[in-house]
Amino acid sequence: MIENVSRALLESLRKGLSGIVPPESITQEEIDTATERCISLTNTDFVVEEVGIGGAGGIKSEEMVEKMEPDGVCRDFLLSGRPVLSIINVESPAGNSMVEPDDYKFDRSANTISFRVPPTKGKSILIRYNLARSIAEIKTLKFVLIYSMTIWAKDPIERDKIAMETIKAVYSQISSFDKQGISLIKPTKGILASLPGDQIKKVRVIDYLVETEIQIELTMPSIERIEIGKMEI
Repeated sequence: MIENVSRALLESLRKGLSGIVPPESITQEEIDTATERCISLTNTDFVVEEVGIGGAGGIKSEEMVEKMEPDGVCRDFLLSGRPVLSIINVESPAGNSMVEPDDYKFDRSANTISFRVPPTKGKSILIRYNLARSIAEIKTLKFVLIYSMTIWAKDPIERDKIAMETIKAVYSQISSFDKQGISLIKPTKGILASLPGDQIKKVRVIDYLVETEIQIELTMPSIERIEIGKMEI
């Protein structure tokens, strides 16, 4: 994810500064003062937070539709899969929705559907439920990243000019960032700094705040048994 954001920023700088700074001089490597001008992009920090209540973005599941052919006598039907929660819907015959517990009962421990009245022979039964093995909770995580764009030029006036053009280049491509999953990008500060180990050579450093999101699927275990205890007063 961070690699994708870095790639998007590099591409925007190389495109927006075309003719000012050679594309091969806009990298994620350290500043090379042997060149006339260059820009170094670095992700210096990031924080992560969950989005929404509990970070839940929804539920993903695989729905099972099971078709059974009754013989007119049997009232109990064993499911081939194990539902993760309750049964979604039972139709007997197909097209006629049944109501629990008036028309049928679901026994979780036995994994069976039991009808109060044997379903009519020759009339198919349809049972819909979510499979326990495939249901997942979708969590959305927001990443707030800090990027530093370090700008070097042998001529200080040219260096500061490139710094201003860098800000313009990023702003001019905000719409393209949105298409790449970057919801927010803005400069937070700019400073004049010395290169490590060299107090004479100066660089401009522009810090950017960048926000993006990713979704993670967390598999949820099936509910095998529910017990309700007696409350003691």
